[in-house]
This record gives sequence, C-alpha cells and structure tokens, in this order.
Amino acid sequence: MMMKRRTEVRTLKVSEIKFSKTSLGSKFEDGTDVIEFGLKIASGQIKLKDLKPIRVVYYCGLWYTLDNRQLTAFKVAQLEEIQVRVCDLNERDVKNEFHSAKVNKVQEVRYEVRDNIARLIEEDEEDFFSNVGYHAYSKVILNWSW
Repeated sequence: MMMKRRTEVRTLKVSEIKFSKTSLGSKFEDGTDVIEFGLKIASGQIKLKDLKPIRVVYYCGLWYTLDNRQLTAFKVAQLEEIQVRVCDLNERDVKNEFHSAKVNKVQEVRYEVRDNIARLIEEDEEDFFSNVGYHAYSKVILNWSW
C-alpha cells in the first residue's frame, strides 16, 4: 500500500529560509543561469505565480530549502515572501536529500552570487543595465544582508 505524502504549502519570508548546501552550481539542470533567472524575476519577465513553490524542511528550529539554486534566484530578485512546500523530514527521500547536503554556509553562496553578477555586467554592461536597471543592480550588490 502506497502512503500519500503529506505536504503543506505556506508563505515564508525569504530571509527566514537557510541554504542546505555550502555551495551550488551557477546553472539549473536545464542550463538556465541562476543569477539571470533571479534578475528576470526582479524585472517582471518571469512571474512568481508561474513557479512551483520551493521545497523546505523545518530542522532544529530553522527552515532550510532543498532547492538552493531557486532560493538564490529569489534572493537576487530581492523577494520578501514566497510560497514554499513543507516537506516531511521523516520521508526517506527527503531525509536523504537534506542530510546529504552540507548545511548552511551562506557566505560562500553570497560571494558566488556577487561574482556571477559582476561577470554578467562585464560581458555586456549596456544590456545588463537596460534589462535590469541600475536600481535593481544596486539592491542586489549593496544589500548583502541576506
């Protein structure tokens, strides 16, 4: 008999969600650049309502994502709140995925994001600022409080 997974969708502040890995790749599995994806969300080219909620687990009093690249994109987009799907840490596949990740060293991710944004600007500064705008750039680069 197959058990039905219990899931809960709820709203969380992006600032409350921690990374579950110490580093992450710069691209999603389909080849999309994580930073560019976040900038498209910030500019409105990609609508948040069209995206699936990220998966999170509650562990030791903190929320951790299982979708680290997507969380990075949301932080680049400077989103305040997002929909999340709460996963049960007692489920074997969720537990394995979470515990195989090295938990929460945000500083490394922060520097990788900053460096990727700098690379995008170097590649085509005029295109970057015309698509995203200086204001969004300032928020991403100067507000490293996340």
